[in-house]
Amino acid sequence: MQGYPLKISAGNNPPRAFVYPNQNNEMIYSGIVPRLIKIFARHFNFTLQWMLVPNYQSSSLRDCMAFLLENKIDLCGDFMHFNDKLYAIAAPVFINYGYIQVPFSQTIPKYQYFLQPFENSLWYSICILLAVHTLVLSLIHRYKSNFWSLGKFFLLSLQSILFVSTYNLPPWRGHLKYFLYLLLTLTGFIISTLYVTFLSSILTTNVYEPQIDSVEELKQRKIPILTNDLDIEVLKYFDSLDKISGNYLNVDITTYGKHRSRLNPQYAYITFEDKCDFYLYQQKFLQRPRLRLMTKPSIALWANIPMHHNWPFLDLMHRYMLRIFETGLLTHIQELTKEEGIVLGHIRFLKTSNLDSLPLDIHYFEMPAILLGIGYCSALLCFIGEALIKLSDRFVYTGATARCFEGVLARCSLGDSAGCSAGVPDRCFGGASAICTVP
Repeated sequence: MQGYPLKISAGNNPPRAFVYPNQNNEMIYSGIVPRLIKIFARHFNFTLQWMLVPNYQSSSLRDCMAFLLENKIDLCGDFMHFNDKLYAIAAPVFINYGYIQVPFSQTIPKYQYFLQPFENSLWYSICILLAVHTLVLSLIHRYKSNFWSLGKFFLLSLQSILFVSTYNLPPWRGHLKYFLYLLLTLTGFIISTLYVTFLSSILTTNVYEPQIDSVEELKQRKIPILTNDLDIEVLKYFDSLDKISGNYLNVDITTYGKHRSRLNPQYAYITFEDKCDFYLYQQKFLQRPRLRLMTKPSIALWANIPMHHNWPFLDLMHRYMLRIFETGLLTHIQELTKEEGIVLGHIRFLKTSNLDSLPLDIHYFEMPAILLGIGYCSALLCFIGEALIKLSDRFVYTGATARCFEGVLARCSLGDSAGCSAGVPDRCFGGASAICTVP
């Protein structure tokens, strides 16, 4: 093309475009899109004239659009979505998926480890099993001994589930004995062995919460989605703002860039695929990443380099971009851009901070302290229950003794000298047999 000049807008929008001065105070234009345009110009013998957009250090797509519609430039030095008929876009277009970056699941507190081996449904089943087990044994004892003993068999059932081998079994014979052993084996030995096996396997590792994979789960964990004005504009244009309605925090572009570039796990972020790869590259050497992408994208847009509809080299640009996609050069340029972002300080490799050996703190003793408290509370409840039972029995016995006195005195008043001479203590304090003889 004999050095035909191409006018391109330039602004800083990592990783799509970098603008920075070198050691000689000369402006350097780099990034994914400037690299593609430079290869195009070198291959077809164009010369490039870069035009800085206002506030180029933190540019947006609006600045490029304004230059393009005012005929100040031929090409935008950035990717743009195919959302307007005012400009053409290089073909073939590619689908730029927008994902929500969510924090990786955090470790659960140590005191919750005792509940983790089983799911909630299984814990409910164990509680029902404990109640049924207690009821069955109590019914058998009621049938054989003619009185209830729910407390005793509840403790026996609880001991079997806890696999405490020091409990005393009822002196049953025959088929009842084998039935008792079978019941205790199924409800005690198997469940307790599985529980201890799972618990011992997780005590030496970290247990994490379930991964976040929906906006509803973000709301439940009170993690807002950090956005800026441009994100809101794009989401409104494509009717996708309702998906995050009520759970986003709109901030200025500087604050947004600061949190996103450092992968602050206190927020979630809506980011397109090329920027996701760029910023998540910082986690390459982390033992456990800070952020991850949701499984399904929240938005999908056509994107490529925008230009004028009547630009004379439009078809040439189409063929060139087709060759770029066919050869896989775009993927190679994206990898080079990541390394350049590290050099320029836009991103940096994050360091795992929990590799040092730390002394045990109070959190490691929460589990045994909670279990000890539960044990003391259970013992107190059992003591209160036994005391109430004894107190009720005393009232029953006192009432029977009073009726005995009334019967003896009635006989004395009727002249029954034999009944009166038998003595009140022998008749009324002689136990259950004396009470039962009173008419």
